[in-house]
Amino acid sequence: MNNIKALREKVGISQTEMSKRLGITNDYLCMIENNRRSPSLKLSMALAAELKVTLDELFFTKKTNKMFIN
Repeated sequence: MNNIKALREKVGISQTEMSKRLGITNDYLCMIENNRRSPSLKLSMALAAELKVTLDELFFTKKTNKMFIN
C-alpha cells in the first residue's frame, strides 16, 4: 500500500493529468496506486515532486513509521 492516490486526490489532480505530467500511461499509474506495480526510484521522485511531498510521505505511514509493503 502507498499514499500516492490519497495525496494526488488531496491536491485535486486527476489520474489522467498526473499520468500526463509524469509521462506514463494512465493504466500504469492506476497499477502503481493499486499496488500492482512498484514505481522506479526516478518515477517515485517525480511523483513526490509533483505532489510536493517527500518520498517518506509517499510510502510510509505517519502513525507507525512503517513502510507500506505490497
